[in-house]
Amino acid sequence: MQPLVSAVATHWPGIAKLGRSSLALAREFKLFTGRLLLRLARHSGEFGSHD
Repeated sequence: MQPLVSAVATHWPGIAKLGRSSLALAREFKLFTGRLLLRLARHSGEFGSHD
């Protein structure tokens, strides 16, 4: 456990930066997939256009 703690302590700035950027990436990914799903739903006639 101790080597892990010291490794985290030495690399903490990089880890924190990675965490922030991964949050931003997750937000971008959610937006992207939302747009993609909307486009797919619009193109396939199964969602409300063939009532």
